[in-house]
Amino acid sequence: MISIWIPVYNGEEYIGRAIKSALNQTYKDIEVLVFDDASTDRTEEEVKKHDVRYYRTKERLGFTRSTVKIIELCKGEYVHLLSHDDTIPPDFIEELARSFEKYPDAGAVLPVCLSIENGIVTNSISMSKEIYTRNEFYNLVYRHLIHDLILWGLVRREDALRAARKHVGMVNNPPEPFPEQLRELMKHEYGHSAIISPLLMENYDYLVCSNATYMKTTLPEKHYIKNKGSMKLRMEYGLDKSPAGIRKRYNFQKIMFAEVMPKKYVKKMKRFMDIEANSTVFIEGIKGFNIRIIPRLIQRFISYLRR
Repeated sequence: MISIWIPVYNGEEYIGRAIKSALNQTYKDIEVLVFDDASTDRTEEEVKKHDVRYYRTKERLGFTRSTVKIIELCKGEYVHLLSHDDTIPPDFIEELARSFEKYPDAGAVLPVCLSIENGIVTNSISMSKEIYTRNEFYNLVYRHLIHDLILWGLVRREDALRAARKHVGMVNNPPEPFPEQLRELMKHEYGHSAIISPLLMENYDYLVCSNATYMKTTLPEKHYIKNKGSMKLRMEYGLDKSPAGIRKRYNFQKIMFAEVMPKKYVKKMKRFMDIEANSTVFIEGIKGFNIRIIPRLIQRFISYLRR
């Protein structure tokens, strides 16, 4: 059996659409669970229109802590996370399951992800080949959104539960290098894919990429600020496009990845993150300049690096 679990908080407008897509799968050996993190809107009414397992907390746990609770409730050998505002096509689970049947020793099966805004595809995240070794994964996980693709794919329940429990342990008892702002952000979904994805692969030699397509809905920023605490906190903590905000964001990612990745990959990851932070600061800095002076600025930047 495969369990499709849908976490939700104040998702009355979109939850019905997500549930319908989960129930409409061509692969029939599934169960659909909705975990309501103490919503204050009409989410419960919308969910109860459908034949799914429904659980509701009395007080809000936040995404990180609720993840452990809902995975414990799953009955399937494999689990798939479906966000309450996203959808999956009818053959999605069948495609993922077929890949696991073909490669039973894989650590995870990844989908392709399409970002949809107002009915239009605005972005696509995919991998260039079918199989990635453990070494390739750990050299990619901090460079590429492969860490998100794993969460939207299919993994074993036991692995998902182990990774989620370790994540909660890090939130409840943060490691010493974690600054206070990062500790607070982690309570509200921030960085969960950066932490959980490397943990999912720690016992496997490879993962597999499939043709299954996950449909990620891009909603107005106000939706995420209202219903997902991490985005609101990012703004409060200055994780914006200012030089300080950019460097802080990359530093937080560096700290999180270093905690969960095998040590032999950490030095290379940190060097990459530092270069990315400096490059992003530079790119954001020149956006406001007249296009005619950009070549001169680039030349000066190159000269500075050569000193």
